[in-house]
Amino acid sequence: MTTMNAYTLDPLKTESKTEYVATAPSAPVQQTMPPTVTASAPVYMPPNYQYYPYQYAPTRTVQPDIRKIQDWLAWSIINLFIGGIILGFIPLIFSLICRSKKAKNDINGARKMSTLATNCTSVRSLNQNKSSY
Repeated sequence: MTTMNAYTLDPLKTESKTEYVATAPSAPVQQTMPPTVTASAPVYMPPNYQYYPYQYAPTRTVQPDIRKIQDWLAWSIINLFIGGIILGFIPLIFSLICRSKKAKNDINGARKMSTLATNCTSVRSLNQNKSSY
């Protein structure tokens, strides 16, 4: 089998062609074996300090009591009749939504609606007092 040389200028000329000659494989190279290591298994050494179960008090997350969230329904109803029916419905609606969220155990939603009901009833009560002067 003939192969082309890397410096071949004219592939048709025979002097620019070189022949491929298969060479015999060389003798295998003798490698030295790595030295045999005879080591024992690692020995477990416990640390000089030891933690025991219940050494420290376990941390407990305390959920807020949903019964402590006020819905301000009574104040909203009083504000509805005394302060005016049209603007008195807004705090009443927030109070009712707060009560329904407390029934569903939605602490964050009940707290938000309680804050809104408190703010609306206090603003409505302050506006009612200013208008009576």
